[in-house]
Amino acid sequence: REASRYARQFDVPLYARAETGILGALHFPENEPLKGDLRTIALEGAAPGECAIYDGREGGTLVVGDALINMGAAGFTFLPGKYCSNQKQMKKSLRNLLTLSFERLLFAHGSPLMSDARARLRAILDGAP
Repeated sequence: REASRYARQFDVPLYARAETGILGALHFPENEPLKGDLRTIALEGAAPGECAIYDGREGGTLVVGDALINMGAAGFTFLPGKYCSNQKQMKKSLRNLLTLSFERLLFAHGSPLMSDARARLRAILDGAP
């Protein structure tokens, strides 16, 4: 919501998937390298334009934005369905992330998982209807 304002304020480029509809954003193709070893992965079914950013270095780090949360009484769980375009599809997209090797998982909302993140993601997906 505030990305464009911060991009102007700090004079930095703003990258986003085309589906976000953010004016002035530079669009990037899915699964292609960004800077260095970073790549994006679409998370269909979450909010429009949602993606994960993956860095395979040093055990692997995955940034999932809003698709997963890790905060408060809810703990580590999925974005509530009312915020998803299709929660079932989002869970399929998240399951596809298990093909990657990663130890850490970072969120837009909540504390990061700094170890065993892939196993933790598999556990909640295996328990999901």
